[in-house]
Amino acid sequence: MSTDTQALFEVADAVRALEVIRECATTTMPDPLRRVSERFAKYWNPKEWEYHAHDNLVGPGGFSIRAKGRIVEAYHLLPYNIFTQQDEDGRRLLSAFYFLCRLVGSHEMLLMHEILPWEGQDLDTICKVLVDKIGPPAKDWAELSRSEYSEPRCWLRLGLDEEAELSLLASLALDEQPDPGPPDPWDVWRGEAESPTPRKADHRPLPKEGKWYLADLLYARPTQASRGCCQQETCCVMVKALSAAGAYTEAFAHGQTHATEAPGEVWFLGVSRLATIVEQRNLVTPEQLADLERVCHDLWPNGVGDQDAV
Repeated sequence: MSTDTQALFEVADAVRALEVIRECATTTMPDPLRRVSERFAKYWNPKEWEYHAHDNLVGPGGFSIRAKGRIVEAYHLLPYNIFTQQDEDGRRLLSAFYFLCRLVGSHEMLLMHEILPWEGQDLDTICKVLVDKIGPPAKDWAELSRSEYSEPRCWLRLGLDEEAELSLLASLALDEQPDPGPPDPWDVWRGEAESPTPRKADHRPLPKEGKWYLADLLYARPTQASRGCCQQETCCVMVKALSAAGAYTEAFAHGQTHATEAPGEVWFLGVSRLATIVEQRNLVTPEQLADLERVCHDLWPNGVGDQDAV
C-alpha cells in the first residue's frame, strides 16, 4: 500500500472552515480543485462534496478533509513519494493545497505523509512535536524529495508565496494545452514557423511487435541563394514501429536530426513516402498501403515528393 499525502492548515474554527470549502466547491468548483478532481475521479468512489461526519468533508477526486480543533487536515490519495517529486500530478495537488490554504484564511501549511504523527492546535506546536519525534523539516523541495518517510526532513513548512503560486499555475496551464504536433515543414521552410528541436537518439529497444517501414525523407539545399533556387535531395531510412503513424513520427524525428547535423545549409521538408517491408521481399500490396497513404497524404496532398525541384 502507498503512503498518501496530507496538508495541515491553522484556522480559527476548523468546522466552519470545512463548510466554507464545501460551499465554494459546490457552487463554483475552482480550477485548482477541478484539476485534481478530474484527474483522480476514477480512483475514488465519492463523486460529490459531502459530509461523512460533522467534522469530515469528503470530495471527488481523492479528498478527505477533517476538522480537528483549530487544524484543518486535508488528505489526498496521491502517494507522498510522487507528490514530493512535483511532477504534473504533484503540482496539481500543490495548487489545490495553496487554494485551500487561502480559502480557509491560513497563511501557511505543513506538508507531510498521512502516517506522520502530529499533535497540537497550532502549527508552531505541531512543528515542535515533529522536530522532537522525527527531526527538522526539509529546507526545500529537493531535500524533501530525497527524504525517507520516518527520517528527518520528510515534511515541509510552506508559507503562501504569490510568485511561486503564479509560476505553478502557469506551468499547469501549459500542461493543459493540447500538443500541436510538429509544424508544417513548408511553414518552417518559408520562415513562418520555428523548426522544432531535433530529438536526440535515445537508443530505445525496438518494439517486439510491429512492422518494418521504409521512409523516404525529402530535403532542400540552396544552390543559388540570390535567386532562391534549391536542389531537392532524398534519402531512405528503415524504422520499426507498431503502426504507420508511429513509423512516420520516428522517421520525421530522424529527418530533423540529420538536417541539423548535415554539413552546409540543409532544410528538412518532410516524409515523402512511407511503405512497409513485407516478408523481406520489399513487396507491398495496395491493401497494406491503405493506412500508409492516408498518413503521407496529409503532408503531400499534391504529390510533392515526386517532383525533382522545389
